[in-house]
Amino acid sequence: TVFKKYMGNRDEVVAKIETVENSLNGPLYAEVIEFSSLKQVLKSSQRISCRNLLLIYSLLILSGRFETTKFTEIKSELLVEFEDMVHKAPDSRQKVVSLLFLSDHYHFNGDIELASKSIFHATSISYALGLHQTPSKLWTMLLFYDSMICSIIGRPTSIHKAKGHDIQELCEGFGAIAMLVRDTNDVILEFQNKNWLSRVIDLDEKYNEMIQ
Repeated sequence: TVFKKYMGNRDEVVAKIETVENSLNGPLYAEVIEFSSLKQVLKSSQRISCRNLLLIYSLLILSGRFETTKFTEIKSELLVEFEDMVHKAPDSRQKVVSLLFLSDHYHFNGDIELASKSIFHATSISYALGLHQTPSKLWTMLLFYDSMICSIIGRPTSIHKAKGHDIQELCEGFGAIAMLVRDTNDVILEFQNKNWLSRVIDLDEKYNEMIQ
């Protein structure tokens, strides 16, 4: 089975997770996942929960990007197994994070439609769990990825509840970037609005402030 093939050697799984953790994207991923806790679960003999398995599978999928020898069967086996698990697993924070990573995987590989579907799924679950009610690093990361992907495909963002002053300082400044990208996308989609010029000028000033 896929589980035995990819999870049979836990030390190897830990090594692949560390590949993601030590990558350039590692600090960004670490905003929403505790690598040390997940590796501790793998190093122990305890049974792996469905929630943790979702995270592990999503990290295995991401690891192919950062390894010199990539998984050749990721899309045909691991991705299929992972997506089947996502549909069957109960909603949870871990499920949201794993879908966020899946969206990042699809985005990196140029599958923008699949990236959009994954981030929309993650956002829908987040609303159901009430994650939008309190600013957090996970909600900030969702806003960042949702804004970025929607700006690429020219669609309205799926996150409408975001308190800019609470989010801007989260995730090493990515909160501020996320708000700017979302606002920019909104202006582009509504450029015929009579207030579009003033909004463009305001955004230009904000970009200049960020650069400085």
